[in-house]
Amino acid sequence: MQQLSSQFLKNALILSLALNAGLGIALAVRGSLGKKSISSLAQSKQMTNESVIHLYRGLAMQDLILELKQREIVEEGITCGDIALGCLVAFHDFDLKRVLGKGTIEERTLIYHENGRITTLTVFPFLTPEQQQALFGFATSERWPLTPRGLFNALKVHREEGLKGAFFQTATFRALEALLPGVSADLLLSALLEEEWAKVQQLRFAIERMGAGPALFQITNGGYSVELFLSAAFEYALKRLDDDQVIALLKKIRFPSRSSALFAKGLLLSPRSDAVHYLSAALLSKIYQKPLEEPFDRYRAVELFCPELSTQ
Repeated sequence: MQQLSSQFLKNALILSLALNAGLGIALAVRGSLGKKSISSLAQSKQMTNESVIHLYRGLAMQDLILELKQREIVEEGITCGDIALGCLVAFHDFDLKRVLGKGTIEERTLIYHENGRITTLTVFPFLTPEQQQALFGFATSERWPLTPRGLFNALKVHREEGLKGAFFQTATFRALEALLPGVSADLLLSALLEEEWAKVQQLRFAIERMGAGPALFQITNGGYSVELFLSAAFEYALKRLDDDQVIALLKKIRFPSRSSALFAKGLLLSPRSDAVHYLSAALLSKIYQKPLEEPFDRYRAVELFCPELSTQ
């Protein structure tokens, strides 16, 4: 029995060593892909800033991070690592300022051709060894080393909790959250993700200039943006919108919520047009799953959907 146990432990150890060796080989191969390609470019005398940009342009973020250590000079004092960092910043939203601070970072512009057009890449060739070390440490240890825009675009793909938490800490999100007290972070995020990043950045300044009501009404395209508008600017929606705007808003409500139910009840009780009253009652019919009687009678609808008023 002891021999069997000893043999089992020996086999387990061999298996563990084999797995670790395989993982090490896999990482080494991945990390050497860029280096081998660089070497082949150098040997064929085709290693230029432009050729390295094209090589790195197609690498994944993880592979580009491994290339940050490559200090071979390509042209004009620019190294492979410089170009790798430039590609990380330009094409992967790598947050350079988060690790190096908000001070001025000296940069240079490289010109290259892509799809028959002249374009540029910003590189940062004058970082100190300490800055380079801090940068590599940040890139390899931080799970989400992305700018706010990078975090936002990643959230459009998948809503991982750690990714959400990282975006919640950005200055952009915190500024909007402060301007919209009482709105849950998850609702605000869901509404923002229905927009493009440029509109998200503009929204803060629109709220500061116009107020939450008018600014949020401009982005009510349906879905969570409507719920955000009703949650953050309920009185504005109920009192300040004209009938045409209210009708357009009612047609955009896609799912039931407490805010949309209260909004529809408020409209049903208000001195609005018959069209507004009818659409409000139709929405309440969906929310409470109660059939709407035809021909429509506003007072019967009030009794049906606002029983707390009819019993007083």
